[in-house]
Amino acid sequence: MDYDEIEKGLQGFLGASRVFTPSQLKRMVQGCSSLIVAGKCQFRALARVLHRDGRQDSRVQWLRRLLDAPFLQSEYSYDPIIKWLLQSNTEAVWHVAMDRTHVEGWKQDVVMLSLNFRKRSLPLVWCRTPPGRAPTATILHLLKRASGLLPTSVQIIFHGDCEFGHAQIMEWLRQHRWDFIAAQSGQTHFCVSGQGQFQALSTLPITRRHACQLAQVQISSQHQFGDVNLVAFYQPHHRSPTQRSREIQYLATSLPLSHAIRRLGKRRWGVECLFQDWKSEGWDIEASNITDPRRMDSILILLSLIYVWLTLIGRSLCKNSQRYLVDAQPKRHLSLFHIGCDWLIYQWRCGLVNPHPSILYF
Repeated sequence: MDYDEIEKGLQGFLGASRVFTPSQLKRMVQGCSSLIVAGKCQFRALARVLHRDGRQDSRVQWLRRLLDAPFLQSEYSYDPIIKWLLQSNTEAVWHVAMDRTHVEGWKQDVVMLSLNFRKRSLPLVWCRTPPGRAPTATILHLLKRASGLLPTSVQIIFHGDCEFGHAQIMEWLRQHRWDFIAAQSGQTHFCVSGQGQFQALSTLPITRRHACQLAQVQISSQHQFGDVNLVAFYQPHHRSPTQRSREIQYLATSLPLSHAIRRLGKRRWGVECLFQDWKSEGWDIEASNITDPRRMDSILILLSLIYVWLTLIGRSLCKNSQRYLVDAQPKRHLSLFHIGCDWLIYQWRCGLVNPHPSILYF
């Protein structure tokens, strides 16, 4: 099969950042193109479409050596590229969301901080953790890594659920001048300034028709993190069609109280779509059968690079009025990632020349 056009697009994207040597760039392009064409993470599926000569087994070994390569680490292969790309983002307010997903085949969780982008998310930093609630030290480490990638001249709003709404995390965000909208559990204690008595958030009189907004409160009787605003409203959430996990949503925020807090808080859900594209709706990393931790990290780097590239292609198609080629709905039906991916594969299968935009819009 002829993958020259896909590889030319990847070479232009990865080579523009000048991160890799020529030999490293060639290996990265071949590995990424096989992931795009195969649409899966299993070694056997990738080896069948890998643009290299040789038998199936030798191709599988080549892929394993790529994932074991010393240069394929986030600080060398991903962080410089995403930092270079973020320079093109001209928005004055950036929304970043942190969430955790479980990878069943790996028996591990992936904690990720992502940048909200057009109702979806772009990966920034991540790490693997044992199943269960992520330690606060791990979360703070990821935030420190992300602070080196994000510019200091923009307003950054952090979004996280109850797992990432700890008082220590909010304290770090305030010290680094990040705003936040952090969910809280009903067992979290708060105190209105001047009253001096802590009570659980679940004691607030919230009904279907009655929400609550409190200004300048203290969160957590242990840490007594103060001067935050509190928003509570009725919003049931179901883990399954028959199991309801909560009825009331509690949000602690550093932003001024307004009706826009609830709307802004919904931006957190873009990261769920990212996880879905990596798992059931995309490459199915849960079925990759990768057991080596080093290779798990490497495959996540490759997937993140491809995800960003295809999302930016989808954005360029929308900007150039070419979305109708793969998404003919009057209102955009597919995500930018699926628009870019479907368009690229269609162009490649039709044998068209240069199946990639020359300009990628952020």
